Amino acid sequence: MTATPPGLDGPLEDLLVGSRRFFTRATVSADARVQVSVDGRTWRTLGIVDGKRLEARIVSDGGAVRFARAVAVGATADVPLIVGELALTRSAG
Repeated sequence: MTATPPGLDGPLEDLLVGSRRFFTRATVSADARVQVSVDGRTWRTLGIVDGKRLEARIVSDGGAVRFARAVAVGATADVPLIVGELALTRSAG
């Protein structure tokens, strides 16, 4: 018995992706370096999120934050940076 990974890989996926309308192949994102800044010019790195994770929480270093960004680490055409949502929240602490 051959193990088949979950997903739509196969003729149906080829047809949908080949239409070039609304569909892309499933992929894994490149890792993302999460950086924050007060002025938008000087950035400090809080951590790196593994591209295989669907969600990650990174704790601030305690400094002020006005801007945040996710920067691709080693992204390529085959493994791009994919960011569905980036949320910043203030903890009650």
